[in-house]
Amino acid sequence: MNMLAMQGGTRRSIATNFLRIFSMPCLRRAYVFKSLPLCAERGHKQDLIPHNVEHFAVPHAPIPLSAEVEKLKEFIASSSRLVVLTGAGCSTESGIPDYRSPRGAYSTGFKPMTHQEFMKAETSQQRYWFRSFIGWHAFAENTVPNAAHHALARLEERGYVRSLLTQNVDRLHQRAGSRDVLEMHGTTHEVLCMSCGARRCRYDYQDQLAELNPMAQEALYEEQQAAPTNQEDAREKLLIVGRSARHQQRPDGDVELSPNAEFEVEFVL
Repeated sequence: MNMLAMQGGTRRSIATNFLRIFSMPCLRRAYVFKSLPLCAERGHKQDLIPHNVEHFAVPHAPIPLSAEVEKLKEFIASSSRLVVLTGAGCSTESGIPDYRSPRGAYSTGFKPMTHQEFMKAETSQQRYWFRSFIGWHAFAENTVPNAAHHALARLEERGYVRSLLTQNVDRLHQRAGSRDVLEMHGTTHEVLCMSCGARRCRYDYQDQLAELNPMAQEALYEEQQAAPTNQEDAREKLLIVGRSARHQQRPDGDVELSPNAEFEVEFVL
């Protein structure tokens, strides 16, 4: 089966004021919440707000003026049924790179695979899924919602925010507690068969890929065992991995591989 990470979403009629937030310095400064319980999905660390945020994924941004923070607070307080649009900048403090900042994916030469390229050749499908297989652990299991995700969830809980429209595929909004989320670009957490339309949990498909590709699984295991043991080492490792010539973590959950990456041609789907 040709399996592709879920793309797109259903249309939904939404009324209301519109709040567009791609990078959220005001919310980062204004709101910090306690951790939520351990996520029900498999493999997640406890969802604490990350503290080691000064790494490669976070672009430089000026500290917001107090007047700007107050203006945002007044706007939210005087509104109801807000719809919030979030993009890649919302997840950078969780360690997921964005696209357009100076150190973002596009700035480092990232060229995403198109749907047409994926469907055209089996070698493209192998490369796509090898990249996704290698990148999944760091993207889905080692990231946690940050203060912006928690702030938006709390605003929804208190009745200020009605819905979230997100361009992100990481599901960190849901893990933070947001309930009404429309994933405009789909999600990496579900997989769709392009032949019969069957859907599968991404975790289950990761297990299947590991069974079918023991050499790739062994390489991934060795990389995971080399994980750092404290925050200082973690920050250094993120800097190294994020700029590695071997592979780079990307905003859509996979990694960018060198042309000579091993296992690529032999990767079984």
